[in-house]
Amino acid sequence: MPSWREVAASLLDPQGAGPAPTPPPPQPRRYSDLPPDLATGLERLQRAPTARFRGDAAAWARVVDDAHALAVDGWAGKALALGWNAYDVFGIGKRDSLDFAGLAVWLEGRTILVLDASRAMVRDRGGMACFERGGWGHGRDASAPPVLLWQFGR
Repeated sequence: MPSWREVAASLLDPQGAGPAPTPPPPQPRRYSDLPPDLATGLERLQRAPTARFRGDAAAWARVVDDAHALAVDGWAGKALALGWNAYDVFGIGKRDSLDFAGLAVWLEGRTILVLDASRAMVRDRGGMACFERGGWGHGRDASAPPVLLWQFGR
């Protein structure tokens, strides 16, 4: 049996016959502060085929990335705790329109700075922008009920 020094040397020696370092396993996404149905929906969204969204596949990929970032960074859980509903955070107009856009659709890659019971403030190109929960295009006067992102285009 080799000594601990021989084992350590073989691990550090790239030319040696020691075992190759194993990469760390991929980290699962953290959705611990979300209800199970929303966490499951986000997992389905990650595996779903690209939806047709405003005729731009890159725009849809950005929406999906923003939805996951909201969940992983804890903003979605905070919003829900403040009284937002799932559509406020992850909703989208059923007919690919601006009729309804939840926070994940509206973000467009921007960084949330502050979130309260009625709005989210983000850093925007050289300034600030505000998502008003229930504001224009966010649920008031929608011509069709919204769907959740993982139901869009299905």
